[in-house]
Amino acid sequence: MTAKTQIYSNSFVELITNPDWWIVLFTAISTIAVIVIAVVQIRIQKQQAKAQEYELYKELYVIIQDADWAIEGFIVSIYRRIKDSKNIEELQDNLEDAQKYLSKINRQIEQRVVDFRLKTKNGRQSIMQYLNILGMMRMLIAKIRDIVRDDESIRMHSTEVDKEYRYIFTRTDEMIQKAVLVSRFTNIDDAKQIDELVERFFTIKGNILDLKYAESIADNC
Repeated sequence: MTAKTQIYSNSFVELITNPDWWIVLFTAISTIAVIVIAVVQIRIQKQQAKAQEYELYKELYVIIQDADWAIEGFIVSIYRRIKDSKNIEELQDNLEDAQKYLSKINRQIEQRVVDFRLKTKNGRQSIMQYLNILGMMRMLIAKIRDIVRDDESIRMHSTEVDKEYRYIFTRTDEMIQKAVLVSRFTNIDDAKQIDELVERFFTIKGNILDLKYAESIADNC
C-alpha cells in the first residue's frame, strides 16, 4: 500500500468513525424518508378525494335520474293506476303510493340541495325547477284523489278514447296521453281542471328534460 493510499484509508476510517458524520448521514436519510412518506400520503389523499368526489356525483346523478324517469312517465303512470284499479278504494291507495314516491324523491333532493348548488353547473336554478315540477305532480295527484272521493266522478271502465288509443303505454304523444287521462272524469269542470293542470305539467316537463341535468352531473365523473 502506498503512502498516498494509506492516507486516504486513514481518512476514510476517521470519517466513518466520527459521530458527527453519522449524525449528518442519519439526518439526511431521515429527511429523505419524510419526503417520500409525504409524497405517498399526498398521492393517497388525492386518490381518496377523487373517490369521494366520484361517490358524491354518483349519488346526485342517481337522484336526478330517478326524478327524470318519474317526470317522463308521470301521466302514463297515473293513467295506469286508474286503469288497473278495481274500485275507488284501490285507486286511492295507488294514488297515495304515487304521492309517497314523489315525496321521497323530493326529500332526497332537498337533503342534498347544498351539494347540487355547489357541485353542479347551474345547480340553484335547476334544483328549483325540479322541486317546482315535483310539487305540481303531487298537487295533480292530490286533485285527482279529491275528485274521486265521489264514486260517480270517474269512469272505472274503458272509455271510447281508451279504446281508440289502446296502446297508450307505447305512445309518447303527450296530447294523446292527456286525452286518455282526462276522458276518465265524468264531470266537465273536473275534466277541465285536470286538463289544465296536465297542460301546465307538460310545459314545465319540457323545460326540465331540456336541461339534461343528469348528463351534466355525469360529465363530472
